[in-house]
Amino acid sequence: MAEAHLPPVTNLPPIRYPPDASTVPWLEQGTEEMAEDRLVDAAGCAVMMRWETPLMEAHADFVCAESRGKVLNVGHGMGIVDAAISRHSPRLHVICEAHPSVQRRAAMFATRCKGGGGVGGGGEGGGGRASSSEQRCVVVRGRWQSADVQAELESLGPFDGVFFDTYEETVEDFLALLLRLLRPGGRFSFCNMYQPHDAVRHVAYSAYLQARLAPLGLSCCFERLELRVPPETWRGLRLNYWPHASYLLPRCRRSDPAATPPRPLKRRGSAAADGPLPPTLEPLDGLLWSAKHWACRSATRDSCAGRTGAAPTLALAWERCEALFWGDG
Repeated sequence: MAEAHLPPVTNLPPIRYPPDASTVPWLEQGTEEMAEDRLVDAAGCAVMMRWETPLMEAHADFVCAESRGKVLNVGHGMGIVDAAISRHSPRLHVICEAHPSVQRRAAMFATRCKGGGGVGGGGEGGGGRASSSEQRCVVVRGRWQSADVQAELESLGPFDGVFFDTYEETVEDFLALLLRLLRPGGRFSFCNMYQPHDAVRHVAYSAYLQARLAPLGLSCCFERLELRVPPETWRGLRLNYWPHASYLLPRCRRSDPAATPPRPLKRRGSAAADGPLPPTLEPLDGLLWSAKHWACRSATRDSCAGRTGAAPTLALAWERCEALFWGDG
């Protein structure tokens, strides 16, 4: 992809997903740029990058920590987290992937896993799942919203660990299915890069997600990890999607199998499960989000004033707002 044809890198997020009306949604793009260090969509935005490796390894360490049982990853991407999961030697490693090109790479990854691998066929792509008793890695092809894919995932579960990291979607939409897939006592984590371009909004959204998960029987805490992403990492890309030197890693555990499923809140402008992607990814529970956002803004106001109005870093926002979180996950 020629760097000269791309706009300058910015920390301002696109208002819409995809970034503008002329851009084809990710799952409708037949091809993408896959280099050693990045996976890029047709708009010049990175879907995933190699610098995320330490984060993906930390996610895998958590969801695989207490069991060599069944682990599900939703979203293969560059295969970084699946490589980390495979090193824990789970009894069954399931990958759910929607993008056709990425599905092919996920299938090649599965065949490389010790003990062989097969490709499941729920939803888009068809095909049928291998039935060998030695099967250790299975790829389920199609969007996780598809009824066929959900049925196949349920037939493979329940899972001891689940990780969620998809593009142009949010973990909130996945919660109802999660409750059908994760066993009591199981572990759940997700790529936590929502509301990324304002540290206070990101911390507030993390607190909001913790509050959304609690009534579902999922206790959640966050581990702050330090990281360093050199500025040149973003060269040739349309967007710097993570301008922070810290990351809040979600550590969730399911405690109550009889919890009430999430109420059916509607996402503004969303379509049917198998239709086009929703144009907005705003929090589903507006009142809860407003409360968490206001609390975090209030907690960090003095910090901003003391630094001549400069926006706080994520580390500082977390330090000021940590008392708003509860539990030990």
